[in-house]
Amino acid sequence: MSDVRVTDLTGHSEKKDNGKKITSDVFVTYACALLTIAGADGEISPSEKNYLMNKLIGLGANDEVINEVKNFDWENANLEALTSELQDANLPGNWAGALLYDAIKVARADEDYALDEKKAIQTTAKRLGLDDNITFAINGVVEMESLAARILRSLLGCG
Repeated sequence: MSDVRVTDLTGHSEKKDNGKKITSDVFVTYACALLTIAGADGEISPSEKNYLMNKLIGLGANDEVINEVKNFDWENANLEALTSELQDANLPGNWAGALLYDAIKVARADEDYALDEKKAIQTTAKRLGLDDNITFAINGVVEMESLAARILRSLLGCG
């Protein structure tokens, strides 16, 4: 697999041209960790999968990465092993916070942020050494984004 240039995993960095190359294998591992967290409730909804695929494409994933993620067996995955691989990969920026943010976004894409998904996120955050306050704040940011999107759709008469 070829490498992928990623500026930051959330796509929120103001620095646009200094991306660090990460291997496609690490990129796949990151995405598979997201699927495993979102599947903690026993299913990956079409909305969750679509959100993740669009996110990956937006970050520059190639067809090979997309296909590998699509075919990933999240039901039999070991989240601890996936996050351990990511810890060993020396990813750019605050990748642990980015993973949490992305996991919450994927898990909420079906508008059913299930208790088991929340537990998987909490467990992952602790495993990665993220403070409970950070997890709470990231959840809050995602909730505010969702609320802002609903307000905008309402103002525009779209929903």
